[in-house]
Amino acid sequence: MLTALMLLAALPWIPPFESEGLRRWLAGAALLGGFAVAFDFTAGYINVVNFGFAAFSGAGAYASSLLAIRLGVSPFATEFGGMVAGGLDG
Repeated sequence: MLTALMLLAALPWIPPFESEGLRRWLAGAALLGGFAVAFDFTAGYINVVNFGFAAFSGAGAYASSLLAIRLGVSPFATEFGGMVAGGLDG
């Protein structure tokens, strides 16, 4: 298990996966995987269908994109603004 996690962490530096497009696909897959796990915990184990985590993530993404597009803030700095917006929304 630990070897698989180390390989997954090193995947962006392995030659077939070092292009920017594949890194974006891997990041998107990790994000959707996290959403699937969160939905499985709430709907599968406690029998409550909860889309609150998606709403908070959407609010953070929306705030992050507004900071980047309207104010011209660096994408790395907008991540923290999105986290704050999602946290305040929660």
